[in-house]
Amino acid sequence: MGIEILIFVVGIVGGFVGALVGGGGLISVPALMLLGILPQAAVATNRLGTIGYNISAIAKYWKENKINWKQAMLLTAVGLPGTYLGILILVKIDSDLLTRITGITILLLLPLFLLKSKLADIQKDIPRSHSVIGSILSFFISIYGSLVGAGTGILSRFNLMLLFKMKAIESNATDILIGFISSIFGLWLLLTSGLINWLFGLLLLGGMLIGGWAGAHTAIKKGDEFVKIAFVVVTLVMGIKLTVF
Repeated sequence: MGIEILIFVVGIVGGFVGALVGGGGLISVPALMLLGILPQAAVATNRLGTIGYNISAIAKYWKENKINWKQAMLLTAVGLPGTYLGILILVKIDSDLLTRITGITILLLLPLFLLKSKLADIQKDIPRSHSVIGSILSFFISIYGSLVGAGTGILSRFNLMLLFKMKAIESNATDILIGFISSIFGLWLLLTSGLINWLFGLLLLGGMLIGGWAGAHTAIKKGDEFVKIAFVVVTLVMGIKLTVF
């Protein structure tokens, strides 16, 4: 019973962080591995859990009209083939190197985000080149999300804020909708893989359902500046964690 409660609590924390700034998988996936679940199975099980915070956070952000539906549908269409490709190779790849590369990438992107965020309100139109590059990045981020399952939200929200010029809360809401559709599709692909621990996944889902609502509520209540600061702090910590540990 103690393990079940621990996983539920991990789900609450992961869902809160995921809905607020992204990167909830950096909490839940390592937690599952510490409990003895193989990395590939932890990623697959976490995909079930994330549906919980996706549902509750989408409900909250939708009510507050924070979702950019046009970009969400575009990037979902681009990302689903990446999700499919990533899952095809999930059972064969050693994700340690990819995880460290991602951590380094996040740390390198952080100064760019800090600079770009000051210019976001000056140029509101999205150049076509940004849309093309952002769509290509979304495809590769979807592959990464299927392989590692941790840090995907941070990379995706970097993409939305830097190239699609979204504010912090709008990027949260839009990314969570994209992630929800991707999670459903990925879960369907994984149904017969034998990688999903259904008990742990459902416990995570329940916890993330609560944490996701709380994270989205906090983001809306505190506003874009708070979310931006929280994003920078969490990104820095998680970038170091991915790179060093």
